[in-house]
Amino acid sequence: MAAVAALKTDWEAKGYEVILVDAGDATQGMSLVDSTSGEPAITFMNSCGYDLMTVGNHEFDWGLDALAKKRDQAKFPLLSANVVYKDTKELVFEPNKVVELSDGTKVGFFGVTTPSTLTSTNPKNVKDVIFLKDEELYECARKQVSELRDQGCQLVVCVGHLGNQEVGTSGGTSRQVLENVEGIDLFIDGHDHQVVEEEVKGTLLVETGCYLRTCNNNGRGWARVLRRRDLYGGH
Repeated sequence: MAAVAALKTDWEAKGYEVILVDAGDATQGMSLVDSTSGEPAITFMNSCGYDLMTVGNHEFDWGLDALAKKRDQAKFPLLSANVVYKDTKELVFEPNKVVELSDGTKVGFFGVTTPSTLTSTNPKNVKDVIFLKDEELYECARKQVSELRDQGCQLVVCVGHLGNQEVGTSGGTSRQVLENVEGIDLFIDGHDHQVVEEEVKGTLLVETGCYLRTCNNNGRGWARVLRRRDLYGGH
């Protein structure tokens, strides 16, 4: 987290406006956070000034009640547009967030969580929720794109915790989403710890591995997508 804070400061010193996002699985996986159900991770993220986070499958490892406490603890929204309560079909998390830059440019973010969460955490932790997958996931993403465009967003970014290593089993990978959904300018992915920088049907798809081992990928990706949209001017 100290490195994350330093990177943010470095980019700002170069004249960029920094939007700090996390693609999920931030609250599990290291002994410092595992011993207290992941709460210190949110404390660290608050101190770094995160703007938003997508909910990953391992966020559910502590159960819904513990996850709700972390959602309340966070000074930034935990996003996921495809996780709904089984009985009411209402969203469990906020689906999106709009960030306005200093020149008035609106950047819309929405989150999606891998449907494989149903089998990658203890079933009792997710017995009350549904993870939209396949066509329901694609339609969910289309709805988010439309909603964010209606709010005046010039750029639409999906911060997904989907990955691409579970084709045929998870019912929704980042590439599958981009092959079926138009209007996403940038897809920041997580989940499978790969390093990715490619275009899928005109959308830039990036994934930066894990533990800051390739910390500059997202910076390059932002510059590329902004230039392509003729909006690049120091942000």
